[in-house]
Amino acid sequence: MVPDIDPMRTDLDIGVDVGSTTVKAVAMDPSGSVVWKDYRRHGARQAECVREFLARIEEAHAGATL
Repeated sequence: MVPDIDPMRTDLDIGVDVGSTTVKAVAMDPSGSVVWKDYRRHGARQAECVREFLARIEEAHAGATL
């Protein structure tokens, strides 16, 4: 049985690179197109920065499965 596909829902692949001074994040759609990206100095608040990035991706792509 093939599940129904919701055309309003998109799966996104998320990549996050947490380094010693910066955090970089990218979100790609199923075709591999970059639909969101950001780079920021984290000021020793790595987890806070990653949480903020994920919240912003979710807000920008409501309905997507991260």
